[in-house]
Amino acid sequence: MQWIVVGLETTVHWPTTEVRVSFRGRELRLTPETDDLPPSVIAAFDPSTTTHDQVLLEIRRFLDALAWAERGSIREIGTCGGSAPHRVGKPLRVRLVNPTFHADYIPDVPDPKATLALALYRDGMSVNAIPFKFLAFYKIVNMLHAHGPEQVAWINDNVDKVYDPEAQERVSGLRAQGDDIGQYLYVQGRYAIAHTYSNPVVDPDDPAELRRLSRDLPVMKALAEHAVEREFGVPSRRTIWQQHLYELDGFRALMGEEVTARVKAGETVEVVPVLPRLSIRVRGLELLAAFERLEAKVAATGAGTLTLTAESADKRVHALVRLDFGLERLRFDPVGGVTISDDGSIRAVDAMLDQGRLIRAVYSNGQLEVWDATKGTLLGRCDPFIPRDIDLRATLDNLDNVIRNLMVERGRRAGGAAIIGGA
Repeated sequence: MQWIVVGLETTVHWPTTEVRVSFRGRELRLTPETDDLPPSVIAAFDPSTTTHDQVLLEIRRFLDALAWAERGSIREIGTCGGSAPHRVGKPLRVRLVNPTFHADYIPDVPDPKATLALALYRDGMSVNAIPFKFLAFYKIVNMLHAHGPEQVAWINDNVDKVYDPEAQERVSGLRAQGDDIGQYLYVQGRYAIAHTYSNPVVDPDDPAELRRLSRDLPVMKALAEHAVEREFGVPSRRTIWQQHLYELDGFRALMGEEVTARVKAGETVEVVPVLPRLSIRVRGLELLAAFERLEAKVAATGAGTLTLTAESADKRVHALVRLDFGLERLRFDPVGGVTISDDGSIRAVDAMLDQGRLIRAVYSNGQLEVWDATKGTLLGRCDPFIPRDIDLRATLDNLDNVIRNLMVERGRRAGGAAIIGGA
């Protein structure tokens, strides 16, 4: 077994503990930054079946996708390899971290042109020199059309479709000066940077030129992003969030295209795939035994939704999970959507404690998740819950009191001293 380690400088907020991500069938380890070591990506491979260059290319394709998804720069500062995953050293830099890092959206695009567009985008986000950042973004537009007049026309047709406020402000300023936006970006930007044998030419030492290009850069970046998404078909994270496609992504794959389409169209579906056992969790919260490995069945279909019942093996816990394919939303009410049968046992009060912890976690801006308990794969997740029209502090205090009282009841049922604890 051989290893490749790629050390990075990045504006992407990196995990603080090792995170393992599967990309194109290969496990990549995202290792955290330390005082002496940079954030890194590590991959193992069998040299008898795969070459060093092939794995390094896979890592770079992953970094392209991550830079696009996170809208950040990821620059390689060094690579190394061998029979052990020795880390690359680093210069002293500002550290950007995210203790709750999750690789929720990493687009893996099969189209070679889209793949190249993501590579150019990461190049533009990562290179330090302003002229070369501009040129990298312009190359994405150049991929669409070979000749200058066609590129100018595309820019003019699309420049008003970008949503970046800084870009829109610069476009308004250029128009106020009487500039044709497409012609200006082509001649004063792309041509002046790429060519030096005739005017105009960008002098990278000229502060005035660099200030001008700095003002133009948001326009070129926004146009490149528009091209990646609209022309090459790679949705931005903003689009994914707006459409909520991630909420039911795993369920959509589980149900299959035909069943999903029929449910979405409002049809009553009588036959659906066999459902796995489900686990209901809150991201970042320890697993709650009462909501693990619930047996799932379809309770109702129609109006664009599938309503699932999820029941524990001992029949004490009964939960409703609603898959709203019409609106692409995962619906779950941790209060009204959960029923616990109290038979006077300790296990019953344990289930009620788990429900109290679940409610508290959700109300504390928790992200609800539903997992395939057998395969360990995420089937759906919600946005962080934002309570409305309630006194949140008082609500959490009340939940804490309920949990404390349940702990007292648990001690009573156990016939011993109560164990008093918070949520």
